[in-house]
Amino acid sequence: MLGIGNRYLVKGLGVLVHIIRQIKKHYYWIKKLIKREYDDNNLVLEYIRNTDLKRKIIYSDHES
Repeated sequence: MLGIGNRYLVKGLGVLVHIIRQIKKHYYWIKKLIKREYDDNNLVLEYIRNTDLKRKIIYSDHES
């Protein structure tokens, strides 16, 4: 019984670590964008290439 519980615990921790890493990755890019602003086209293109989430952020920003 203890073995099964431990397996789920390890799996849960792994998922948690993965989520934290994803957040850190997005935070790094968002921070970089804010610092350099939108006039650096290469950075914006690189940002778009990275993830769909970032693509949505940029497009919604340009529409307004």
